[in-house]
Amino acid sequence: MKRPTYAELKNRVQELEKELRKLGRDSSAPGSQVAACDGSPNREKREEVLKASEESLSSILNAIQDAIAVLDPDLRIVLANNTMKKWFKGVLPLEGRKCFEAFHGRKAPCEQCPTLQSFRTGKQEMVEISSRSQGSGFGSYELLAFPMFDQEGGIKGVVEFARDVTARKRAQEEKARMQAKLQEAQRMQAIATLAGGIAHQFNNALASISLSIDLIRMDLPKENPMLAHIKKMKSSTERMAHLTSQLLAYAEGGRYQTRVISAHEFIRNALPAVLHDLDSSVHVDTDLPPDTMSVKADVTQMQMVLSAVVHNAAESMDSGGWIRVTTRNEIIGENSTVGQDLVPGPYVCLSIEDNGKGMDEETLKRVFEPFFTTKFHGRGLGMPAVYGIIKGHDGCVAVDSEPGKGTRVRIYIPAVETKEKKPEVREGAVLKGAGTVLLIEDEALIMDVSRKVLERIGYRVLQARSGKEALRVCASFRDNIDLALLDVILPDMGGKEIYQALMSERPGLKVLVCSGYSIDGPARDILKAGAQGFIQKPFSLLELNRMLQDLLRKP
Repeated sequence: MKRPTYAELKNRVQELEKELRKLGRDSSAPGSQVAACDGSPNREKREEVLKASEESLSSILNAIQDAIAVLDPDLRIVLANNTMKKWFKGVLPLEGRKCFEAFHGRKAPCEQCPTLQSFRTGKQEMVEISSRSQGSGFGSYELLAFPMFDQEGGIKGVVEFARDVTARKRAQEEKARMQAKLQEAQRMQAIATLAGGIAHQFNNALASISLSIDLIRMDLPKENPMLAHIKKMKSSTERMAHLTSQLLAYAEGGRYQTRVISAHEFIRNALPAVLHDLDSSVHVDTDLPPDTMSVKADVTQMQMVLSAVVHNAAESMDSGGWIRVTTRNEIIGENSTVGQDLVPGPYVCLSIEDNGKGMDEETLKRVFEPFFTTKFHGRGLGMPAVYGIIKGHDGCVAVDSEPGKGTRVRIYIPAVETKEKKPEVREGAVLKGAGTVLLIEDEALIMDVSRKVLERIGYRVLQARSGKEALRVCASFRDNIDLALLDVILPDMGGKEIYQALMSERPGLKVLVCSGYSIDGPARDILKAGAQGFIQKPFSLLELNRMLQDLLRKP
């Protein structure tokens, strides 16, 4: 049944006033007491009229689903409908009792009582309150008071409507939460897209720099003093590549090379390198139970996570303090409040807690935004990178913090049962290559240096700056093409479209996909279509050569 609007309620109050006035007139009509005593026929008629009026009034009151009470100027309950009596069945009868005693268990009127206000102002008054609901917990209620006037214009009573709006209130709050969550997701996605685009441009630039350094190093004799400077340049490019990997990690990509690792062994082995540059006044305590389950993760990315969180903790301290690093196994259920997007099951929880300054609510809301930082050191990429990396590992990050009480970061990663696999150890020598490579790259600098690198290590190189040019080369070149090195972002064709066209032209062609973006983008689609491998920019001469050697050896 549809609830009446407040305008409809006001009309019903006016009807109620008429009925009450009619009752008053009939009961106080001249000679009514005499008539009641003399047994005249008019007595029965008046009683019938009174009874009909009472029934009409009762019908009006009980037809309304909201709780209704009529109150006199002393705030005593004159009438109450069935809904009101149902709400307060534990304190019946209501009639004759003061409203604040019967409804609220108080000894004095409520501070925001709309009925009291209506008596004072002679106007409609409304207020929303929170009160213990019929059941458990608290509910929200709207109280609406309408004044009733006598024939002289004085206020003779107030009709109070009480409406349970708990469900509506909760629905509004849930809608607001969902809208805020959607806006936050859209904002984070926009920032992630920007971060990924920046990382892509950086990686393209670093690719040409890194390969150029490799070429210079190959041209210099081993005893040349310039090699020391070359080494520093190479180290700088690697640090920049690490920075862009953070950006890509935030953008839900990253160069993930996952394997099963023991969580407690990984942290025990990685922590010394993370702690070596911390201030000596910061004490680090660990609790790493050996029975902590294993996880499937990228070791490099997890080192980044550990480093970012620990350094953020250390930088939150002015003059020393403590950091506690712990691991534990935890089962996430369907109704868990940790990470609503987590699939129920076993997880490893890495907890990093500190007694630093802590964060206020506004800072806590922005902690995962790139470039947002309150620290002088400018490590603003740390926590956003953590967010992206852990999300990419199907986990979640929970941060609890209060000003002056420190911060606790909990990182959840799905646990696995299998044992750790030892990584394959590879030799570092640059082997000479043989064969023809079709280099498909639209960036002039990368094209030039990549061609020189490939030719230096023994490959014959064909060049194409676009998808259409690559297809023309495939069609016109008469000899065998052993492998195509395909950049996924080209000006005229999409990477998957180019791959399919290459396969139509040269069915046996092997394809190595490369990109400044992560593998979890267009590159993934090309690999699913049949491409043999992926290498992410920036790559070194050694990495490229190893990948080419591996692919060309395969049948």
